[in-house]
Amino acid sequence: MSERHLFLGFLLIMGFSAIFWAYSSNPPNGRAGDPPSRMTCTQCHDSFALNSGDGMLSIDNVPDIYTPGETYTITVTLSDPGQSRWGFELTTLDDDNAQAGTIVVTEDTNTQLSDNSGSNPDYIKQRSAGTFAGTNDGPVSWTFDWTAPLTDVGEVTFYASGNAANNNESTSGDYVYTASATSSTCVKGDANGDGTIDVLDALRVVGFILSHPPITGEDFCRSDCNIDGAIDVLDILGIVNVILGTGTCP
Repeated sequence: MSERHLFLGFLLIMGFSAIFWAYSSNPPNGRAGDPPSRMTCTQCHDSFALNSGDGMLSIDNVPDIYTPGETYTITVTLSDPGQSRWGFELTTLDDDNAQAGTIVVTEDTNTQLSDNSGSNPDYIKQRSAGTFAGTNDGPVSWTFDWTAPLTDVGEVTFYASGNAANNNESTSGDYVYTASATSSTCVKGDANGDGTIDVLDALRVVGFILSHPPITGEDFCRSDCNIDGAIDVLDILGIVNVILGTGTCP
């Protein structure tokens, strides 16, 4: 083999190594399995089909029902027997595939945020230290905060892709997994949360108004029929209108 071929081979190896190290410390955006592209880490780590290994990726502590403006602590967990380096990427989108809520980094050493402009999706992902190189089998986890949208935007979906790598300093031999979780707002007017808006909900709101401790969380979200940020007689009237068929809770 000529010296020229050896030199070109060396350059190729160095180039692939540089890409690997760059992506291990800062993966490209748009690899969380999110729509419309649905791209994941398999764009580079393509030795095996998506979700074909023995590992597991999960998004934990996503609230079934979010309260606008409230902050929740979310954890992404990844494991895979035989693997020993790890990465992930996650975003949160509404039904229009726009950024939903605010992702807040709480582990600066292990995670970072690509905070994009306007309604473009933001992506939280691992840093180099957050690959936990040499941690065999897992599970490993990354934790961050998510602040729900300030207003009701409907259903929010968390999309994540995880790379369970073999720590061979290349993109080969790695398994990629995806996971998703959804969170919705409450049903306005269903003050007691039984799935039906009826006289019991109106009575429930009366009880809230007469009680001294302020209500918060899901109780407040369901009871604030007119979404004015207060629980009062107007919410009772709104629920009565729903029962009579003469109005709706927004």
